[in-house]
Amino acid sequence: MRVYDAMTGKLKRVFNDLVDEKFPVDLSTFCLGARQRKFFVADNIGLIRQYNMKNGEFLKSANTLNETESSEFTKKQSNVKKKENNQISQLLYIPEEKLLIGSFYDSTIRIYDEEESEETVLLKVKEI
Repeated sequence: MRVYDAMTGKLKRVFNDLVDEKFPVDLSTFCLGARQRKFFVADNIGLIRQYNMKNGEFLKSANTLNETESSEFTKKQSNVKKKENNQISQLLYIPEEKLLIGSFYDSTIRIYDEEESEETVLLKVKEI
């Protein structure tokens, strides 16, 4: 991933190895976190990972592949059907509320709590 200065067009940083070696995936979307010190990257199998903006260090996974199979997920949304293509089309971080919102190809919007730096918690799932 390459980061450019929007005003000058100059290349600011290059981040390599932003994908998990266990899964051959393509990156699908990106967003900056609070104070632009971290960023989130999503891929075409539905995983969201958080990295340090300064050095590209992996910080944490925001979700898991089996998220839709967990009992916590089914409590939040019982009628969502898991689909083969669970790509994430959009990520949005709301700094005031410390929420990460993801729009998934399985017709869901998922809201994650980023209050705790060690763990991301799935708060709500909304089928659209």
